[in-house]
Amino acid sequence: MKQYMQKLKTKKRLTILSTITFLSILLGIFYFSIITKNNKELVATSLAEFFLKIKKNQLNYQKSLIISTANITITSILIWLIGISIIGIPIIIATLIFKSFLLGFSFISIVYNYKIPGILLGIIYILPHIMKLFAHFVLSYYAISFSLMLFQLFFRKKEYNKKILMKRYTKMLITSLIISMFGTMIEIFAIPAILKIII
Repeated sequence: MKQYMQKLKTKKRLTILSTITFLSILLGIFYFSIITKNNKELVATSLAEFFLKIKKNQLNYQKSLIISTANITITSILIWLIGISIIGIPIIIATLIFKSFLLGFSFISIVYNYKIPGILLGIIYILPHIMKLFAHFVLSYYAISFSLMLFQLFFRKKEYNKKILMKRYTKMLITSLIISMFGTMIEIFAIPAILKIII
């Protein structure tokens, strides 16, 4: 019975987080349609500059790799630490919403500015971001689950093996970092090479 209840809680948690992620992506798509014409022009200019740099091979790969690696590492460790704090669930959900929102916004921006060809460009561009969002989603799920288990451990006096829980939680951080870094390598080195052929 306990295992059945635990499966229900797990399924419910995954459903809630998946719904939040999906709605945040849709919100990013919708938000682009309501921003001002000037802001849309700024987005168009940024995209044009980005694709021009790809075409002329002017991207600073080393700098991009350093910045992206630092951002991923800091964000992942912060999420991991927040999961231990018990009270950090709203912050974890907020970061997931933000990343999902950016994914939707980025995709629709490319499609809007490049029309039908933009669909292919947009899909190629967001592929590594989907990978990184997935890693962030998994880490967020485990951070929330860990936080709730700590709450039950300290306030409801439920029995958990702390060492095993901590070991699993740390493994999830490492796994998330590996997936995110793999996505980053694809984003920085593979995607520009593919886009250069298309644009």
